[in-house]
Amino acid sequence: MTETILNNFVKNYEDELIENKKKISLLIEGRQDAEEQLTNLETKTLTQNNIILGLKSKLTLANKQLEQADINYNNAQKKAENNLLLAQKQIDISNISLSMKKEEVSYDELTPFYSNIESTKKNLEEAKSKLNDALLISPINGKIVKIN
Repeated sequence: MTETILNNFVKNYEDELIENKKKISLLIEGRQDAEEQLTNLETKTLTQNNIILGLKSKLTLANKQLEQADINYNNAQKKAENNLLLAQKQIDISNISLSMKKEEVSYDELTPFYSNIESTKKNLEEAKSKLNDALLISPINGKIVKIN
């Protein structure tokens, strides 16, 4: 009987050993799967961190471009305001100059110019008259060969 008990004990021990080996194999496979999943998660984390860094860089660049656009806008607005002020000052100067010219010129000062205009009109009429006298009109078509 001791041999039977011993054989049964060995048999049970071998069965437990086989079961334990199966469990160990399953645990090793599970550990390998967990390590593979951990590696995948680490890779995904690195990828996501790189994407975040890229987005942060783009955001920083966009903010700098926005700041520069704001500066450019403010400069353009100031320039437009200065141009408007300059144009208004030029208008004011022109109006003052015009007022001064209106006040400065009297009829007596313009009289020589009016006289000159009248004299020029008379000279023009005389020139037109002389031109009409100088024209030779033929009653027929053709060339004038000789004038008597």
